[in-house]
Amino acid sequence: MTEDEKQKVIDLWEQGMTGQAIGEMLGVSRCSILGFINRQRRNGYEFKRPFEKTRAFRNSIFEQKIVKAKIAKKKKKAVQFTSISKPKKIVVKKEPIDTKDHSVNLMGLTRLSCRYPISPDDAPEMIFCGKPQEHGSYCKEHGAICYYPARQQSTKLPE
Repeated sequence: MTEDEKQKVIDLWEQGMTGQAIGEMLGVSRCSILGFINRQRRNGYEFKRPFEKTRAFRNSIFEQKIVKAKIAKKKKKAVQFTSISKPKKIVVKKEPIDTKDHSVNLMGLTRLSCRYPISPDDAPEMIFCGKPQEHGSYCKEHGAICYYPARQQSTKLPE
């Protein structure tokens, strides 16, 4: 702010105007006005702002806002609902699951089923092994494929 604007802020503040009103007049934010006033107070400047006049001014602004708010109330509009067509049912033909090799789809997996995928990449549905788990999340055969045996650590200390 320029020196003229600073002096204008001080004069308007002492007249009892709010920071928001001063900011709107000068084209700056309310926070910049209040920050300037606060810095002036910290530097020892004493404002000659009469308390009763300020309170009356603020009350008049508050009453004006209430009147404006009452006038600005809008009537509730009736909500019109449009009819929504129901989506068509999609019928998916499920192939029977071969129970000989325990293969299952995703929905057929249980908590203790082998989760190794056995369907080809271009298959429309993922098929899993489904045998009982023995090694982690997999059966014995698929666990041997997925997990490497742990290396044995030597018990010798470095010299």
